[in-house]
Amino acid sequence: RPPSPIKPLKGGLKGDNLPHCQSLKGEDRGPGRPPDKQVLRDGTDPLPLSSSDTCSEGVSPLPLLLPPWTCECAEAQRDLKGEDCFDSRRLVWGGEEVVVMLVADGHGGGEASRHCRDHLLDCYLASAAGDPSAPSLLRAGVAACERMHEEVVGMTTAGSTITIVALNLARLELSVCNLGDSEAWLVPRSGSPSRLTEDHRLDSSEPERQRVRGMGGHLAHAKNRAGDPAGPLRLWPGGVAQARSVGDADVGRFILPTPYVRTVPVPAAGCEVVVASDGIWDAIYPSMVAATLRGMRHQPALLAASAVVDRAVSQRHAYGCDGYLTPRDDTTCLLMRISGGATKAGRGGGGGGGGQAGGGQAKVVGRRHRRRHQGGGAAAAHRRRRARRRVRLPHGQGLGGGGAASPAERGALARGGAAASRPGGGSGGDAAGQGGAGGGVARRGERGARAGREGAQLGAHRHHQGGGRGGGGRRG
Repeated sequence: RPPSPIKPLKGGLKGDNLPHCQSLKGEDRGPGRPPDKQVLRDGTDPLPLSSSDTCSEGVSPLPLLLPPWTCECAEAQRDLKGEDCFDSRRLVWGGEEVVVMLVADGHGGGEASRHCRDHLLDCYLASAAGDPSAPSLLRAGVAACERMHEEVVGMTTAGSTITIVALNLARLELSVCNLGDSEAWLVPRSGSPSRLTEDHRLDSSEPERQRVRGMGGHLAHAKNRAGDPAGPLRLWPGGVAQARSVGDADVGRFILPTPYVRTVPVPAAGCEVVVASDGIWDAIYPSMVAATLRGMRHQPALLAASAVVDRAVSQRHAYGCDGYLTPRDDTTCLLMRISGGATKAGRGGGGGGGGQAGGGQAKVVGRRHRRRHQGGGAAAAHRRRRARRRVRLPHGQGLGGGGAASPAERGALARGGAAASRPGGGSGGDAAGQGGAGGGVARRGERGARAGREGAQLGAHRHHQGGGRGGGGRRG
């Protein structure tokens, strides 16, 4: 059925019926104003309402609501010696969600790391006393590590490194405490990863070496069966490689149980936080961890953490070379995937600046898709250029056939050879020689002349581009 005609409104739409602006007809506009300009009754221009403006009737507009921030957590481990332990908690304090992760890498046995796994986070949360602010969490980390040290020293000579990362989703803060070489790294959406912890190995920490030597400690390498120094720098007695840890009663007063603490803000675009033992960081670089996580950004966090562990084990080899019976080290990876706010709005293409950015990117991608699949001008020109470069001789034909070319073709060959003889024009001369030879094979036909001209043009073009084979000029 044909559409029914639209009936005009009674009385029409006049300027007197518009409550806030004058009529958009040409006769009601002010003098000298463009046709698409909207003017208020007092002669001023209307401004777009923001979230803080109020309408003339006293009604506030709807606020801009962004999705809440979320944290997806995952844990992956390759247990070989039973010395790596981990724990995590998620709780709400005063309406603020807090996520806490712990990695304890034991040495000299697994008693110290297992004790920390069972009791450290309980002591940490009790010391914070329900206060989720960053200063409170940092003080709680120091108190918990020192208390664990006192307990472990009284029960075993084993020791353990400690790394605690607490995320406050309401304040978007990361509070970090660490002892030893179990590290935490922040992987942003783009750019290089950044270290959140401090390395307390004697091999790499000059301040720790100076502190231990100032206290009278002895630093030396262990010796292999031949009596030669081998392995990392160690503190004696005890032979530990870290200057800060929990336990290590045989080392004595040289071990410092006071952790390194810091607070960093969560990037506005979101990020991923990796808390792992030295089984990860000794095997692969942080940049490789970041590349693995970014390649699995749209996969579940558990698969991403498992991929990091698998890559570290395959790079390091899980077992030693003496019969593949002695494990090298435990490998543990804990992952926080933090996202929300502008990040989710940008993915959805709506709301705020993130939505506008997502829409602009989709528009650019759509334009590229149309050019590629609908034969746009740039794509068609690029295909023509590539077709001209693919000038090849028939199988079995030599370059001597160019002697039967016409004067026009010989001129094209001369121009191509001249271009090839200049510096950087070897490939152009080669292409010109092939074009001229193709013209000779065509018996002075129009096709041969066209091939010769195209070869000469391509030779001049490649001369301007620079680079090429020097011998191609003589060949042309």
